[in-house]
Amino acid sequence: MTGTAHGSHPSSDAAAFARRANCLAALTMLVLESSLGVAVSVAVRWPVGGVARGLPAQLLALFTRGRIPLAVHAALGALLLASAMAAFVRVVALRQPRTVALAILAILATGAAADLGASTLGGAGDAASIAMASCGGLSMLAYALLLFLLPAAGREPIRAS
Repeated sequence: MTGTAHGSHPSSDAAAFARRANCLAALTMLVLESSLGVAVSVAVRWPVGGVARGLPAQLLALFTRGRIPLAVHAALGALLLASAMAAFVRVVALRQPRTVALAILAILATGAAADLGASTLGGAGDAASIAMASCGGLSMLAYALLLFLLPAAGREPIRAS
């Protein structure tokens, strides 16, 4: 027998699990990023002058200048972007308009937070920092809703009534 008790195919169960795990990983990283961001905003002097362009150069500069909490925050942000892209691809493959819309919202909000974070390094100020945190919160909400709406292994997706 190739299916489960619910009649679904094992590979579709694996795909459902992977989608939900990816969204949970992104949500977890966002919560960690938010907490670390609060610590960074308290512990690091702003602006961080003389930081090079490009993520690898920025990370190297932050680590070598002793701004470890900020460097860890930026490195986790880069991993979060990769996770957000993977979640986006997996959710779009499902072809459900509501979940695709949420995946688009999540990746756009995550990308905006990353861009605002990079501009904060250059001295964009408190407004950019607050906007970065707000985009992170919006992304958290999108991933939480995705976890609610995405079908679990062996189950049908939630349909609108």
